[in-house]
Amino acid sequence: MLRKIAVSILIELSIVSTLVFYVNSFEAIPYNVRELFANSSSLLIIFLFSLALYAVFGAPVLLSSWLTVESLTKKLLVFPLLVVTLGVVTWFLLRWSVPIESLHDVIGSPILNWAWEWELIVRFSSLVIPPCVFLCVAALLVHTYKASYNYGFRPIVFWSIHAAFLLPFAHWMIVCNAATDNLTELMARGGDSISSVALGLWIASLGLTTSLIVIHIVKRRPSYLIPCTILVCSIPVGFFLLAIGTEDVVHKYGKVFSAMQFLLSQDRVNMASGFKLFLRYSIAHICLIILIGISQYPFWEWKVGRS
Repeated sequence: MLRKIAVSILIELSIVSTLVFYVNSFEAIPYNVRELFANSSSLLIIFLFSLALYAVFGAPVLLSSWLTVESLTKKLLVFPLLVVTLGVVTWFLLRWSVPIESLHDVIGSPILNWAWEWELIVRFSSLVIPPCVFLCVAALLVHTYKASYNYGFRPIVFWSIHAAFLLPFAHWMIVCNAATDNLTELMARGGDSISSVALGLWIASLGLTTSLIVIHIVKRRPSYLIPCTILVCSIPVGFFLLAIGTEDVVHKYGKVFSAMQFLLSQDRVNMASGFKLFLRYSIAHICLIILIGISQYPFWEWKVGRS
């Protein structure tokens, strides 16, 4: 497995390196993404960023396996600790690979006067909880679908117990006690429960799509019509869920635009709309599926091989 993970990391490293070069070379890339990679040029920085992708996108597949262990204590007590640890690890990987200003844009600047960077770590770890939890349940649903799966829906029950605690805590920390409005102003109605649920379902749809495609590739099934169909159908679903979860009207910089326009447009002057916005989302959606898929592939291969 370690050899396959190493090969997968090298592949993703090459893709991320190409992505960083592309981002730094073309003005058509959304400015929010360009700012993220403004100073990311060294191989070490790109490597750390690639590991962060593995932590956020790939590790939830392993976490889903944790919910199938026999020990009740491990399922109920250790799982939340693993989720929090994953958030802390991701923080340090991004802290060393992207500008601190980019992290401040997402989680805000410290306001609680805590020692060192503990406030930022706690806030960022809370932000990692939703994607980790929803990607985990996507992997669980795909694995439960297998005819040879012997655990039934018990892992889903244990996942629901954790989600009932972790997700409200993340919403309380990220939205209710936000240190900046950079996220809440982009969420529909300032970040109410409906917008959080919609965004969570959007993440779950990305994870479910990726897991279905990756497990199809891992099992080396001959026809690629099914994964291609899943990918194409997931694009309008993802667009619809993201549109529900994000704000339609944002007043900023003396302009009025939607959150999706803010995130996907080339810059603040050339705002995409209509079909062009959908096209830009489609490209971003496919790129996310590819990145998540590469991160999850070695873990899915290991999971399928041991079951």
